[in-house]
Amino acid sequence: MIKLKNILFILTVLFIASLCYADNNDIKNFISVNSAGGKASGNGSLNTISVGQTIVASEETKDTIFRAGFLSAVRAPQAEEIAFSSFSYTKTENNISTVTIQVNTTTGTISKLLYKINGREDDPDKFYEYKELISSSGVNNCIINSSKTIGNGQEINISTVIAFNSKFEEHKIQFYAQYITGGGAYSSKESNQFTVITTKIDTDTFKIISPDKVMGTATSDPLIETTPISLTEVSSITFSLNNSSVTISTSVLMDNGIIDADTYKIKCNYSKLAKITGEDITNNLPPSLLVNAKYTLEISLSDVNLSDSVEFKVIGTGVADIYIYPSPFKPKQQNTTIQFLLAYDSNVTINLYDKAGKIVCQLIKDEHYKAGTNKVEWNGRNYAGQTLAVGAYICEIIAKSTTGNGEHRRYTALAIGK
Repeated sequence: MIKLKNILFILTVLFIASLCYADNNDIKNFISVNSAGGKASGNGSLNTISVGQTIVASEETKDTIFRAGFLSAVRAPQAEEIAFSSFSYTKTENNISTVTIQVNTTTGTISKLLYKINGREDDPDKFYEYKELISSSGVNNCIINSSKTIGNGQEINISTVIAFNSKFEEHKIQFYAQYITGGGAYSSKESNQFTVITTKIDTDTFKIISPDKVMGTATSDPLIETTPISLTEVSSITFSLNNSSVTISTSVLMDNGIIDADTYKIKCNYSKLAKITGEDITNNLPPSLLVNAKYTLEISLSDVNLSDSVEFKVIGTGVADIYIYPSPFKPKQQNTTIQFLLAYDSNVTINLYDKAGKIVCQLIKDEHYKAGTNKVEWNGRNYAGQTLAVGAYICEIIAKSTTGNGEHRRYTALAIGK
């Protein structure tokens, strides 16, 4: 019976011999990829890759897309010659949208352009397989593949109509492009993930997230954040603060970074919003907010006639009121959340004391947190990992400002229930 080591030796010799007789052009184009597990597809074939296996890909398999099962997989570097920009979408009816992306190549010819979206029934965060992207009438009016190429060091706008899953409010879409140079060299790049809002905005989906309505406090330069909006449904947005207001088109808000380009949320600090001026914009918002003053912020969306508001007080000390929920809480069933507001960027320490004043747990020590609303969870356990007894406890938050505004402490009570 032939021993296993002899079989392995014979296979190794045959593999080396095959390389020796291969065409020189094929040899220089071989690519070795160490896989951490998954599948590789190319030229119509599908092969399972075992953990630790090495794939040898020649020029014939240069359009292979490797889908590895683990983050440790080795992947080809992203091509710097390819750039994605000017992503946009136009919502038509139901959950059908016309999606447009601009692809730029500084050299070479784009030979393939693909897209994929998430929203699978088994796992909404997972993406479907890549699909070939249909080009607009201005660019060959065809499916882009290896036999029909477009672009050569040019910017091209590609658009396609995509149907999204109606069960989800938003989707992520990602693009993949390949190009081939004159010498036949191959390279590729994946775009960032872009957000497409697929549900109509209504009173249940548009809300102000920050400033926080529960705590009712904010820093002197509060973060303003909302749930996502659809640019195809809203042409302008009005921000009102007490008796002052400003109305700005969504396009200007996008250009100034007030609407996040990836999530389509209104997300910015107040000072940035107050500084926006320009043609047809009369900004009456005060340039800064007063410490200890109370404000009402209202954000109104045009066209859909929706708005939301929040009342808050500007804090003047390092740590604002602490809000702990739930309290009482049951450690064996849930954690409790300690939410607090910082006036300045600070190094934060959180201590838990029993009613006798003895420290039972130091939750965090000198960890850096940004100014604004922050949250930390506690499982109700002490230093030794033991669940504490039912009763009342004291939470102490110490914030040492990293911007030269001193040290501040604040205390509040919480309880562990049965």
